Order: sequence, then structure tokens, then C-alpha cells
Amino acid sequence: LAWRLNAELPAQLARRAAADRFTLVQYSSDYVFDGQTEQHDEAETLSPLGEYGRTKAAGDLAVGVAPRHYLLRTSWVVGDGSNFVATMDRLARDGVSPAVVDDQWGRLSFADEIAAATVHLVERGAPFGTYNVSQSGEPMTWVEIAREVFALRGRSREDVSAVTTQEYAVGKEMAPRPTHSTLDLSKLRATGYEPVSQAE
Repeated sequence: LAWRLNAELPAQLARRAAADRFTLVQYSSDYVFDGQTEQHDEAETLSPLGEYGRTKAAGDLAVGVAPRHYLLRTSWVVGDGSNFVATMDRLARDGVSPAVVDDQWGRLSFADEIAAATVHLVERGAPFGTYNVSQSGEPMTWVEIAREVFALRGRSREDVSAVTTQEYAVGKEMAPRPTHSTLDLSKLRATGYEPVSQAE
């Protein structure tokens, strides 16, 4: 199913975009990288760690054949519905003290930010290609973000304990995440768009 959704369908859209000469907008993920470098730019070679990442990388390559395309690469997406920030907010309100991963670094990408960047690129007529999109600001770990949410809810930051990825993954079936998911935003900024800091 992941190959169907993330690779085959984008390839079909890319063929249609090329044939009918329309602009294709596709969204990608930090999972296409192995996370060995602390910050990823758009030119970095794709190096996914697992099957999910490979499906996203295949979709990226397929979209790249469309002459008119924007491929927006995001990380740690937060929007309406179930997401990390909403979960931490609920746990803080419910009096739970969770254990959260402390050895993965990145920035959140709010859905509103991704939408605004998309509109900017399309309406500005920015050069076609791949753009990284996330919040700006200093990279954080998941546990640091969780502690900020707890503090905003009036809970102690110490109520969130830190665990390694390996410890957290015990007994769970999870796609391997890059250690470093921070995306270089220089190319997006060069078009005149300034992402909001995740600290705000």
C-alpha cells in the first residue's frame, strides 16, 4: 500500500502533468534521508533507512520527471487531528508523565506553514524543483518539544522523562527515523518566504 500511495500514484500524476502541461505539487518527507548529517539540503543524495522511506524516495524521483513541479519536503508534521503535540497536550492535561525520545533532532512543520509556503511558491512563480519546508529556529529533540508543551500546560518539564530511540522502540513496529531530520531552509528563504519559528 505504501508503494502504491507514495510511489506509483505520484508517478501517474507526473506523467499526466508532463502530458497535459500542468504544475504538480507533491509533498515529501525527512524519511528519505539516513540522518547522518545534521542538516539536509535539497541536493542531498536520497538515502532512506527503511521501506517507508524508500517508497517516499521513489515518489520523489517520479515527480522529478514532471517539467513543472514543486516537491515540498517536510519533517515532523503537526496539523489537525492526532499528532505529537496534541498527544503531549492530552497527556499533560490527563496527569500522565510520558517517556519521550531524546536522541532525534529536527523541527516541527505545522500544516498551516506548509500550506502557506505552497501558496507562496505557486503564486510567486518560484523556480520549479524541490524545496524544504518546516518551521525555523533551533533544532530540538522530541523530549524537548514535549517538555515545552508540558510547561505551557502548567506541568513541570521534569514530568517528561528521556529515553533513547532503541529503548522506546522495544515491542513496537516502527519505521526507522533519521537521527537528524533538520531541513536547510535557505532555498525557500531565497524565494522571499520566511518560515515562522517553532518557538513561537
